[in-house]
Amino acid sequence: MIAFRKAHPALRPANFYSSVDNNGNVMEQLRWFKPDGGVADASYFNNADNHAIAWRIDGTEFGDTASAIYVAHNAWSAQVNFTLPWPGAGKNWYRVTDTCPWAEGASQVAAPGSEALVGGETTNYGLCGRGTLVLIAK
Repeated sequence: MIAFRKAHPALRPANFYSSVDNNGNVMEQLRWFKPDGGVADASYFNNADNHAIAWRIDGTEFGDTASAIYVAHNAWSAQVNFTLPWPGAGKNWYRVTDTCPWAEGASQVAAPGSEALVGGETTNYGLCGRGTLVLIAK
């Protein structure tokens, strides 16, 4: 994961992420999502009963090789289904890692270029309790 972070400038911004689209590709630098794919707002963040969150970073704003990076985290004890957001025009989501027990082993973190296809916008992904998922769009 350290190598993954080093390989993606979008994970090392010079300034805080903003919620604006600076390059006109209809994707904000950073957007927060609820598991159902809707945008997480203040009422979602302020509800102590919510235990899952996701965010998407627009890699194109940072000269990244991934057009977007998506991270989902499930702090709940049971599986939560995440509806994936738009990965960018003509792009699909590919799994870099899933920390759930089914993925444990030497290839839990995919080598660059060997990421498994997950799907596009509105694809559902079941994430185990206490799991974290990292996807890239390409």
